[in-house]
Amino acid sequence: MAVLGLVFWLLDDRGAGRFGGALSALASVAAIGIGIWGALRRPNGSIRVSGTGPAVARSSGTAVSGLLARPGRSLSGQHVDTEKTGPAEASDGGQATSGATI
Repeated sequence: MAVLGLVFWLLDDRGAGRFGGALSALASVAAIGIGIWGALRRPNGSIRVSGTGPAVARSSGTAVSGLLARPGRSLSGQHVDTEKTGPAEASDGGQATSGATI
């Protein structure tokens, strides 16, 4: 900001106007380009889980039909898509999940 202020101060009215107009046009084109790039870019990673079998948990066990993220593993920035995961059934204190457990 200080550098731009100094440039505008050093230029005469006409030169400052041209410089400011050119700078504004460049910033507008850059903003449009960044917006399009952001809209079209894919996430850093993509995980797709589909067509998994049934999950059955008994006696305080755990079962997942789909995706179970490991403890301490970050999935930030990744797109997770689950579809057609199998049925989940739990009995006797077990826990079952169909889909994703993150």
